[in-house]
Amino acid sequence: MTEPGDSPRADRAGLGRLLSLVAADLPGHRVEVAEPGGARFVPVGGGPVVVVGTRVEKRLLGRTEIAVFRSHFSDPSGVPAELEVRHTGHRTRTGIEIRKRGGYGDYLASILADDQGLADAALPLDFKRFDLISDGETLTATVELMGASYVSIAFPPMRSYIRLYPDQREALVATFGELERVASQLEKG
Repeated sequence: MTEPGDSPRADRAGLGRLLSLVAADLPGHRVEVAEPGGARFVPVGGGPVVVVGTRVEKRLLGRTEIAVFRSHFSDPSGVPAELEVRHTGHRTRTGIEIRKRGGYGDYLASILADDQGLADAALPLDFKRFDLISDGETLTATVELMGASYVSIAFPPMRSYIRLYPDQREALVATFGELERVASQLEKG
């Protein structure tokens, strides 16, 4: 038996164009309409819930609607932090690095940077932005991918959805799973 949201033909009432397309690319997730312009993707077999919203980038003759993936994890460290995840390596990816942008995130950054499971999961992920923000109680991961975007250009007229390919879907789900595991092992800072 399939769950609602498991197939591209599932009822997508209340979802916008981009979120409906993303829902078709995320099988194995039950889709729930969240705040206006957003949806919750709940894994049928368990795992982190992913909230997907959209962001629009306007250009001179077009626009790109980008899916923004967020997941929230308990953070018992008690220390606020603003971190940015980046790939390392020039021509080929060799790993990930965690850069501190604000707060007192040295402890959290070192734990995440040293975790091989997280590095292995995030290495194949094609992201434009990957932020980790903690208020000391909740760690929020925000990821914008190269895919899962809808491009509209006025001249020449073109509309195209850039899919969330299976390898990227698997890497995204694995990355959020690894973040959940690491966050559950954090100690009070």
